[in-house]
Amino acid sequence: MIDFDAASTGRNSLFYKRTGSVSKTDSWKIDDFKIILIISQLIFWPRFGILRKRKKMGLKSKRNIQNIIMKKLQFAILGAALIAIALSCISVESNGVNFGGQGNPVTLMTKSFDAASIKGIEALTSGGNISVSGDAVGQATIEVLGQGNNGKSYSKEEIMDILQRDYEFSVGKDGNKISAICKRKNSINWKNGVNISYVIHVSKDVSSALKTSGGNIQLSGLKGSQNFATSGGNIKFSELSGEVMGRTSGGNIVASDSHGDIQAHTSGGNIKMQNLEGTIEMRTSGGNIKGENVTGELSSSTSGGNIDLINIDATLKASTSGGSIEASFIKFSKAASLSTSGGSIRLDVPNAAKMDFDLRGSSVHVGAANQIEVEINKQKDHATGHLNGGGSILDASTSGGSVKIAFH
Repeated sequence: MIDFDAASTGRNSLFYKRTGSVSKTDSWKIDDFKIILIISQLIFWPRFGILRKRKKMGLKSKRNIQNIIMKKLQFAILGAALIAIALSCISVESNGVNFGGQGNPVTLMTKSFDAASIKGIEALTSGGNISVSGDAVGQATIEVLGQGNNGKSYSKEEIMDILQRDYEFSVGKDGNKISAICKRKNSINWKNGVNISYVIHVSKDVSSALKTSGGNIQLSGLKGSQNFATSGGNIKFSELSGEVMGRTSGGNIVASDSHGDIQAHTSGGNIKMQNLEGTIEMRTSGGNIKGENVTGELSSSTSGGNIDLINIDATLKASTSGGSIEASFIKFSKAASLSTSGGSIRLDVPNAAKMDFDLRGSSVHVGAANQIEVEINKQKDHATGHLNGGGSILDASTSGGSVKIAFH
């Protein structure tokens, strides 16, 4: 399960930190093994039931039955041990899951620049993480970290040799921007490659263009244009202002305390947003969307997940192909359109709102409110009406579920 609420930031949040109080170096405890053993026994126990039936039929002696059961139990224990070994290679980060069991990152270099002279960042890496923070005073810094793929442990010197031989690698200042580039020269064996990560600290007024083929991206405290993409990692950003465009092919997105023109897309992960203001577009092809305290204009869509929105004061467009939608409005002064192909819709609107509504579903229920006029058809699957004389339009429709609206 992805822990959306983890609040750790900085270097440790990017590198193999398990959610909660368990660190990367913690070994599996006996309680973990007991749980795995129980699961293994549940998997193999039906076979024991077959043997017991055969015993009753007199097909095997008691001793033979006991021997077979002991062998099966030993096999289950062996399976549990293999599962434990496999799971020990999994490391959970503060905003997602990262597989590989890789060693600790090694600091390869740290470079410093006059923070006032830096207005942009260009960072490219083939498999590592990228972290950018707008908290630098006086000196902007970039720390470069490396580690081997496939669980291999390399020294600093070994990683630098691999970079020189197999990668195009450069870190420095190019005009008024920090440039950090790491890409393979040709198609090398992935197992013999390395992951290069960047931890960057700059002043607040800095734009960025970031890309990694598999790592996580984290940004905070920046003002300007931020464009970042990862092919499979998670995205987390906070305290951004300006134009923000984030993309991941399969990871999760966590966005908070930001305002501006914000777009974030994932091909299959979940999205969580909190305290956002501006023109906001959040899209996932299959995950869930959760939002709280959003103002301005919000467009959120998922191809199969649920949408859950709290304390909304925005022009809203929310759609899902198969999930349910729940939305509560702190104010309702702008239009809202909500649709799902198969789930239910639950709405909570201020009693003082001035609105017109049009609700469609397999069944429709309209709660009590002052100054409300409602018309419901005979089949009770379509309702229209006005609240406080009418105003902004609320349209909610579902092809297979129910629609309910309550007033507070």
